[in-house]
Amino acid sequence: MAGQNDHRVERTSLCNGTVGEFKVVKGVADGKIEQATAATEQSVCGVAQVSGVAADNIRTVVFGMTTAIAGAALDSTNAADFNLMVDAQGRLITWAGGAGTEYCVAQWVPSAAQPTAAADDQISVMFTGTIGHRA
Repeated sequence: MAGQNDHRVERTSLCNGTVGEFKVVKGVADGKIEQATAATEQSVCGVAQVSGVAADNIRTVVFGMTTAIAGAALDSTNAADFNLMVDAQGRLITWAGGAGTEYCVAQWVPSAAQPTAAADDQISVMFTGTIGHRA
């Protein structure tokens, strides 16, 4: 049976500042990463698997299934809640869709055990990054 690591791509990256566990990260100068702070950032490149501070090497999921942090309430009965963008704290919130400036970077994968989520809950997502997911 396949494990979770069979459904994602990870890499180790050097932190440029403080990054929270399961927070979305962006690429910055010299190939380093820092916590993402806006849905309009084109350089979103992963989800941190552990927390870190400047000069730490941390694992990030750059594509695939991972745990992330919800930034607002999500409900699996609301189709709009499945596409997600980054908030100012590196958490994932419902994508504004159609605004033209925010990037959809992940899709929420709810389960029977977690059909809803509240702000700051850990959620399962399919992280894709900013690969053409802009209205």
